[in-house]
Amino acid sequence: MSGRGGRRRVSGSGGCGRGHDPGRGQPSRSFPRGSCGGGRGSGTDSGRGCESSGHPASNTTPHPQAAPARPPPQAVPAHQPSSSAGAGPLSQEFSQNLTLGHVAATTMSPLPVSSTKAVRFRQRPGCGTDGTKCTVRANHFLVNVATKELDVHHYDITISPEVTSKKVNRDIMRELCKKYKQSDLGNRLVAYDGMKSFYTATALPFEFDEFVVKLLDTGPGPSSSTTVRTDREFKVVVKLVSKPDIHFLMKFLSGGHSECPQETIQALNVVLRASLSEKYNVVGKSFFCPPSGSRGVLGNGIEYWTGYYQSLRPTQMGLSLNIDVSARSFYEPISVSDFVWKLIRPQDKSRPLSDQDRIKVEKTLKGVKVQLTYLNYPRTSKIVGISREPTSRLMFALNDTSTNVSVAQYFYDKYSIVLDYPSLPAIQSGSEARPVYLPMELCRIVEGQRYMKKLDNQQVRQLLRKTCQHPNVRERNVKMMVEDNNFEADELVRKEFGIQVHKDLALIDARVLPPPTLKYHGDNGREQSICPGFGSWNMNNKKMFNGGKVDSWTCVNFSSYSEDIIKRFCNKLVDMCNRKGMDFCNTPTIEMRSARTDKIHQTLSDIHKDCADKNKPLELLIVILPDQTGSYGKIKRICETELGIVSQCCKPGDFSKFGEQYFENLALKINVKVGGRNTVLNDDIQKMIPHANGRSTTTIIFGADVSHPQPGEDSSSIAAVVASMDWPEITTYRGVFSAQTHREEIIQDLYKAPDPQKGTGPGGMIRELLFAFKKSTKLKPERIIFYRDGVGESQFSRVLLHEMDAIQKACASIEKGYMPLVTFVVVQKRHHTRLFPTDHDDRNKTVRLRNGNVLPGTVVDKQICHPTEFDFYLNSHAAVEGTSKPTHYHVLFDGNGFSADNLQKLTNNLCYTYARCTKSVSIVPPAYYAHLVALRARYYVEDSGVDVRNLPDIRDNVKEVISKALQPPLPSTQLHDPNLKVDMAVIKPEICSQMMKSYIWLQTADGSIQQVEQEVAMFCPMICHEVIQKGMGSSKNYAISLPQRVNPAMLSLILDYCRFHQVPGRSNKERKSFDEKFIRMDTKRLCELTSAADSLQLKPLVDLTSRALARIIEGKSPEEIREIFHLPDDLTEEEKLEPLKNTTDDPRIRLLNRLYAKKRKELKERQKLKNVEVEEERVDDRSVDDLLSFINGDNGDSKGIKTSKSKKKNRRRKDQQKSTSANEAFENHNKELNGLNSVCCSAEVGQKSRAGVGATSNLHDVEDDIFTSKNELDDGDIDDEIDPALKEKIDREVEDFARRLNSDWPERMQEILSCGHERKPVHFAINGNGSLRRYANSEQR
Repeated sequence: MSGRGGRRRVSGSGGCGRGHDPGRGQPSRSFPRGSCGGGRGSGTDSGRGCESSGHPASNTTPHPQAAPARPPPQAVPAHQPSSSAGAGPLSQEFSQNLTLGHVAATTMSPLPVSSTKAVRFRQRPGCGTDGTKCTVRANHFLVNVATKELDVHHYDITISPEVTSKKVNRDIMRELCKKYKQSDLGNRLVAYDGMKSFYTATALPFEFDEFVVKLLDTGPGPSSSTTVRTDREFKVVVKLVSKPDIHFLMKFLSGGHSECPQETIQALNVVLRASLSEKYNVVGKSFFCPPSGSRGVLGNGIEYWTGYYQSLRPTQMGLSLNIDVSARSFYEPISVSDFVWKLIRPQDKSRPLSDQDRIKVEKTLKGVKVQLTYLNYPRTSKIVGISREPTSRLMFALNDTSTNVSVAQYFYDKYSIVLDYPSLPAIQSGSEARPVYLPMELCRIVEGQRYMKKLDNQQVRQLLRKTCQHPNVRERNVKMMVEDNNFEADELVRKEFGIQVHKDLALIDARVLPPPTLKYHGDNGREQSICPGFGSWNMNNKKMFNGGKVDSWTCVNFSSYSEDIIKRFCNKLVDMCNRKGMDFCNTPTIEMRSARTDKIHQTLSDIHKDCADKNKPLELLIVILPDQTGSYGKIKRICETELGIVSQCCKPGDFSKFGEQYFENLALKINVKVGGRNTVLNDDIQKMIPHANGRSTTTIIFGADVSHPQPGEDSSSIAAVVASMDWPEITTYRGVFSAQTHREEIIQDLYKAPDPQKGTGPGGMIRELLFAFKKSTKLKPERIIFYRDGVGESQFSRVLLHEMDAIQKACASIEKGYMPLVTFVVVQKRHHTRLFPTDHDDRNKTVRLRNGNVLPGTVVDKQICHPTEFDFYLNSHAAVEGTSKPTHYHVLFDGNGFSADNLQKLTNNLCYTYARCTKSVSIVPPAYYAHLVALRARYYVEDSGVDVRNLPDIRDNVKEVISKALQPPLPSTQLHDPNLKVDMAVIKPEICSQMMKSYIWLQTADGSIQQVEQEVAMFCPMICHEVIQKGMGSSKNYAISLPQRVNPAMLSLILDYCRFHQVPGRSNKERKSFDEKFIRMDTKRLCELTSAADSLQLKPLVDLTSRALARIIEGKSPEEIREIFHLPDDLTEEEKLEPLKNTTDDPRIRLLNRLYAKKRKELKERQKLKNVEVEEERVDDRSVDDLLSFINGDNGDSKGIKTSKSKKKNRRRKDQQKSTSANEAFENHNKELNGLNSVCCSAEVGQKSRAGVGATSNLHDVEDDIFTSKNELDDGDIDDEIDPALKEKIDREVEDFARRLNSDWPERMQEILSCGHERKPVHFAINGNGSLRRYANSEQR
């Protein structure tokens, strides 16, 4: 039962509450697009949380004065820092232009703005007239609203406790309306959106009220075989928020206001969807119902549902309801175990899942709701994870006992269920602290759950094949949907709100633009012009306009095809390329080869090495892909980022028939990759660019797009920008890409402000491409056309403000006063408008193609377009299958003052310049190329598994080859930085206009010269100084000579370091991770890198490598350090015994120095003795007779001489033994001191290398020689200044140390002998009184 709780009314809120509306007849406060967020490609927004109630904004804003033309912008200093829109003079000027509306050549007068915060987009300059007029139908249905009786009120609803399910929210609202409709709601019907808002046709009797609603819930009873029905209680708070004004909407539709009242449109949208949301499954703006719609299997446990999309839009003909066929993927409602078998397809179901399969299952099923089938009452649970162990071995403790039991045993004991698949892991629900384990075979996936993961290629093909519909079939299905909805019989729509929906598709005036004329070469070598018909043409009797040249090439086969077939394929391809105008060598540079798919990296590396050995760099590698998909990204990444190979990949199934058309298309792709041009436009593009203010028409065309990760992935988004590199042909493009914040639609690196602290100048993608255009054409572009893909209507204002501001700042930073005119056009493909020919039986093809689609070039800028703004739909292509989708172009800013005809013809003609096929494409090529560049960047990341911000760099030689044309899906040149945060590091703006380059030339010590990105190279202070102060590096003749220590290998490493660290905005974690990976190299290279970085004055890299070297030698003895770095021991024994510096006046260092002094004295005595003996040996006092007797063999005196020599040798042997014993005692004592001395640690480590490890000796024999009284020790000048009392104390410490050492000597000898004569360290500590204490073992220490 439902019931009412305490109620509280607002004082004076009786009746309809109109006395509290001082602004009756005025529009409620409305908001510009983008103020309430919204996703990519989304339509209108609800505006929740963006408005205040009871305070409608006035529409008395003064009208701006119209001007004949847009005034030229003022010069902006190049050093102006980057900021958000509205900050700084340039931003303020641009924001003001947008707000007040830029007045260009237009046939419409400026409209009043109802809000000063609104952004005025380009108003329509009139409709186009060029082309053949025709009539088409669109899937838009006219909507009429009875405005006289309608007084829409918007109420906010808060449900406590909070509920996230729209279905439960609707149940609560349905129960509330059922109970209180007559008593408290004034017998009014409400339109509820399922979350926080509902709307009424007139005011409710209150402005604020509270209700208590109870819902019946079925749950488990006292036993497993019984159920019980309980009540869940909710508190519902209803509050009036605003009053959307229908009259203001009508005024906007008629052209009286320029600002669209999104809140009013949202209210009507909710009304039209309210009843349908009760009957169907709602996914976004689409409705699905399996019984009425079709469904099918996509594979891997995924199925598709067909439904329909519905959205209310403001158009020139009034309010229009856009309805279209829709298809989405869902989880199959099957048991989880069956889903797992479909997903991983195991050969043996009795074996446990591998870790790889288990992770794949967990990633796919996480968050999915399942129904527990072993209970006799409905109960669902959400999957939060998958157990590591199978149910037969997964143990848990029962609540009532301390015994552990497996999941399989538990279900057998409690429910008498024997699991069929005990080897499967269990589903984990609940929380991490208190998990609940459920067997997969006892859980069933709840029906109607959307599958949000990325579909694989097979699933995509299956979905397209199943949902692709002929135009007349699609049109018929759309009409049936409107009839099934039966809005006329809907009480809420027709009676309560007075809304009428027409049942016929809108009849639209359209035009078919003529195709452009293309230039080719004929078989006779002369130019040949063609005019494509119906959006396609062929290469028969034609040659490429500029044929490329290929001298060095080969082929590698990773498929199962034989070598004979591959050779035939290559011969056919080479022949086709030569016939179409290329200069293609007939024989490969090295032999073609076949390889296994697990040897891709090794095979490609071998090919690269073999070509290098022949001194013939590979210009083209033809790759036959493996039979199984998934290797394309890996091959492209290896070829383009590691080896520097231009490759052409071919699917094995496509060339098996050796079709002529296939080889023609392949030849077109290869020609562009090696620098050729397939065709150019014959039409004069300059005529389509309007002239203004005496400026030239030199124009650069940009395309931009942002690729976002799949739902559920936390990686960064990738932004890509391309620009044309020739004029006026506009056939070649160059591209850059950059990683940015997760799912951020605004391109963040279009312009980068200078950073005085880092010494970097202004930079960004726009500057990079403008410099490249200048270098390529020797012209400075005076006009910019910017095609921006992937922006939803709710993001128009935000994207325009930020990106237009970045474009203008980038131009102003290049040259003082440089401000080209900009036209900013949004390209939308994610919409649901479709065009159908009015006559499906037209055999003359005047309005339709053979497959029933409208003709290529069909353009619509009336009826279904925006009421006041400049937009149009263009169907520029011929769909091969299904119903073609026109592209929606919306002009947000137009500084060039395009007319409708000029912009429409320019866009249509560009669609015929797509390089990879002989067809016109559906989207303007610059935007198409930008989309493909972003996808290629994601290929690099997904295959390599690196973070998206560490995008790999494309090899320089690949850039050089493909710089002349961007061949999709391969990104063009200038893909510089691994993170591609392109930054033109020009320190002084006045130098920038003189250099006009993005590269500098560097010459290493071996004489090799290479081009390096300027912003990267100038990260090194030495190179930066050479460029700025001396003007070096501008060409090969003025290459910057690098220091001797910078060889090509070290330069490559330094540039990699600079590419990463010159990018601002990186977190410390990212930098630390990069640095740790960067210094993983052998010590020899690390030393060379340190030396090279120091010569380039790159202090951060010097510090990094120095710390790495310090960690390597930490704790190592000098001998080990010499061995690591291959250093010779060039110190004499005297140098090893030099006194230590005693800056801290430590008595222990004095002790060491006294011992060193004693050792030096002994060395000197031995040296003197040795010198004397040498002299004695040299003097021979024998007479001539004695020498003759010795020669003759007499034994007389010679025996005495021998005896004398023997005595000398014995004496020397005794002296050496004594010296050796003393040395050994000294060394042992020195090593013991090394363990105790923490203050002079570095000094002791240095002295360890100066005392060799000799054989052990008894310390009793040398105690008197070393630890003598202080009067007998000659310290030289070391202890002259030591206090006598302190000397006595030190001597006592020495004697005490010797006594302790000798007392432990037998035990130490025993330890040495027991360990196989291996020396063990003996640890000592310094007591508080300065005496020594020896640890018994290391644990005691």
